[in-house]
Amino acid sequence: MSAILSPIILGVLIGLIKDLRIGIALSIILLGMFIPQFILQIDMIRPSISLREYEEIQQLIYRIPNDTIIIAPNTKLRYWIETIYPDVVKSLKDISMSRNPMVLVFERHELRKPPLPPKAKPLFIGRYIEAYILPLKRFYES
Repeated sequence: MSAILSPIILGVLIGLIKDLRIGIALSIILLGMFIPQFILQIDMIRPSISLREYEEIQQLIYRIPNDTIIIAPNTKLRYWIETIYPDVVKSLKDISMSRNPMVLVFERHELRKPPLPPKAKPLFIGRYIEAYILPLKRFYES
């Protein structure tokens, strides 16, 4: 957290220096200390999913009807789906009683299968994500 406040504090301190030449020299020295740290972090700035994963999410969105509710337990996946589609929730607990179709979306792992409710049918199986449509009557039988 101290790195966030450093520019403000250093800016105030440099502003207190009355001699313009000393202020400029001190500013250049301080910038020389911060620039290498910034340059090292430029390589780390990237999206949390690849372009191919994003394209698979788009393919999934095009396959479902407009009134579908998407359930995405994975936070990273939910974030990227929300950039394209408005009705995304974390779990069934977050859904109000509606009769809209529901799709459960997981990241695909070769070694382990996602926990699926009974009678969930595969809707989309891609290289990075898999989606299953959930049966409606199981949730609304009284």
